[in-house]
Amino acid sequence: MLEASRTRSISIPISSTPAITSEDFTDDPDWTGECGQRDVRGAGTESYTKRGEFPWSVAVFAHTKVLGKLQYVFLCGGTLIDEPVVITAAACIQHKHLSELFVHVGLWDIDASSDRFTQIIKVEEVEVHKGYDPSSLINNIALLVLKDSARRGRSVNRVCLPEGNQKFETDSTCYVVGWEDRRSSGGSNALLKLAAKQAGRDECTNYIKHISGVLKYKLPKEHLCADYGQVTDEQNLPVPCARGPGSGMVCTLNNKREQFFLVGIASHSLRQCTPAYDVFQKTENYISWVDTLMKKYSRDQSYYRPDPNGDNEDADEDEDEDRDTSS
Repeated sequence: MLEASRTRSISIPISSTPAITSEDFTDDPDWTGECGQRDVRGAGTESYTKRGEFPWSVAVFAHTKVLGKLQYVFLCGGTLIDEPVVITAAACIQHKHLSELFVHVGLWDIDASSDRFTQIIKVEEVEVHKGYDPSSLINNIALLVLKDSARRGRSVNRVCLPEGNQKFETDSTCYVVGWEDRRSSGGSNALLKLAAKQAGRDECTNYIKHISGVLKYKLPKEHLCADYGQVTDEQNLPVPCARGPGSGMVCTLNNKREQFFLVGIASHSLRQCTPAYDVFQKTENYISWVDTLMKKYSRDQSYYRPDPNGDNEDADEDEDEDRDTSS
């Protein structure tokens, strides 16, 4: 069986402690960048992110009673595509009341009791794809329209959405980003990343046939698989298992242009919390759907598209010079 992530209480810690912290991070509300850009000094470890490394990654919560007490219960990940709009998986929110849905923007440690960089924003509208099929998880995609716009800065920015003519080749840098979901004690639950690439369709189909036992299975055109390369269970790397559903697979268009695009939206995992292939909704198939909804809410489609006149290489050089002068 293909598995989707289960919800859990925010108060549950995990086993590993990241080798980095966010204590030296300072936000800049005056920072402005295009979609998919970030302003982060360095990067995290092989698996743990640094705050601001993926400023479009958000967490979706239900504000509900647990043992008679109101708590934020983590549902899944999501990705900011515009200040008041998050894209996630339909399976994440299909059985939840609108009144209890909140998005935590700028969040880094999901188990932190307080975080001055996090913005907690109520969800005002939910748009689930009309073709969503809970059994096959086809069209497992939804937009969350927030009551208030997220305030952008170094810790919060929106991602770019890909166009159909853009090809993410083998030299593209890709990551699956999300939070871990291990129920054991100790440590914090910082945002994780896992280097990945798109697996071949035949390769993915054959793998799923083997794991699921469904010999007639064929990977739908709406789906793609993430391949984690040489990562193995024996390496004991923390895996962002809350990636399914809702969290993003992001890639740069090529290694020269530091601008990330949301290539996939995590739909379901083949093996819970292990670096096996995971199935994602292929974002490029849904751009017209997103565009239509953004028009409905009077939002500009340029917010999640790169500036065609932008010169990112010059911007990267300027950023490197700034870092040199500040070191």
